[in-house]
Amino acid sequence: MEDPTPLHSVKRFITGHNSSGQAIYESQVPEDLPFAVAGSGLTRSLAYTLNNLPANLNANADHASYSTQLAELETQPAPLILPNGTALQHLIFAPGATSPMHRTVSLDYIVMLEGEVECILDGGETRLLRTGDVLVQRGTMHAWRNPSLERECRFVAVIHPIESVEVNGKKLEAEWTT
Repeated sequence: MEDPTPLHSVKRFITGHNSSGQAIYESQVPEDLPFAVAGSGLTRSLAYTLNNLPANLNANADHASYSTQLAELETQPAPLILPNGTALQHLIFAPGATSPMHRTVSLDYIVMLEGEVECILDGGETRLLRTGDVLVQRGTMHAWRNPSLERECRFVAVIHPIESVEVNGKKLEAEWTT
């Protein structure tokens, strides 16, 4: 498999305030996103997280929390869902890659950055997302497929926790098929 890192380094810029209240670019968190292989054909980066909503930006509490999560990535995979906050992920699918059918107990905003990806639902419906398209994924069973055999595809996901969902009296839980 080819090196899964992006063709160019992906940067994360974070704004804040100096002691005079003027806007600045923060330097506590490195600008380069760290990417890691997360499965066959999938590379992802935990671009930012918030552990609580509304976010506490005082004394850079959000930076401290995120920096702790980055340090934990040395020993464990990045969390998909934070129970009381949000996660911003940058995902890259290799050419021809297909994810397992799965459900996360979350509401995800997906924004397609580059290439194309199919979102396949367990009921058989599919949608092809192209650059700039948006998908709101609401805790359903789905899979991702990069239809290109030559180009990777990239999208970002903002992942929010949700309350339990019931359909016909059955509680829907996180699920991954192989």
